[in-house]
Amino acid sequence: MKQQVLFPFVNGMRLLALKDALFESSTLDRFEANKRTESEIVEAQKSFKQLIEKRAQWKENLGVVTYVNPDDWKKMIESN
Repeated sequence: MKQQVLFPFVNGMRLLALKDALFESSTLDRFEANKRTESEIVEAQKSFKQLIEKRAQWKENLGVVTYVNPDDWKKMIESN
């Protein structure tokens, strides 16, 4: 999950941080420091926070989460 779902957010914010000369090290801090107001950035930040929260819930309930079946993922998203 980390590589397939979270890394695009992480790497995207790394690139924007380099472009905008931001020095924050965590992705959440990079989102917060980002001054861009494009709707895509704002939506990405919301989605990233939701994914981090879900990952924490899964970790708490299931232990280490290394794989999530895409069909199960869709059901979980639709149920919320």
